[in-house]
Amino acid sequence: MASISIVSIYEDNAQNVIGLVYDSAGTLVNAVQNMGAQQPIPRAALVEAARQAFPMAPDYDERTFGDRTLQQLENALKLYDHHIADIWPEKPTALYPEKATPAGLQFLIRWCF
Repeated sequence: MASISIVSIYEDNAQNVIGLVYDSAGTLVNAVQNMGAQQPIPRAALVEAARQAFPMAPDYDERTFGDRTLQQLENALKLYDHHIADIWPEKPTALYPEKATPAGLQFLIRWCF
């Protein structure tokens, strides 16, 4: 089981929901895309998958994210300012619905409530 420090969930400028996975040292190690397009699973299952660094998610491929490195993707997502949730290993999930667009709110409603 991988160890994370945090998974931060953002929306990009096309309203896609992306999870940024940081390892236990706080280093960005993967980005999980299309989270909002997946079939809803119970909130507990989503949180558990995040806490395990989404073990079934493919490794980061720059071509999938517009030929951007992980750092460039992280910077772009932070600039969009649509940070909608955080998942930590041992803390409760934090939700930021005020940062979400309608697509992000739908994600939060479907997955987190």
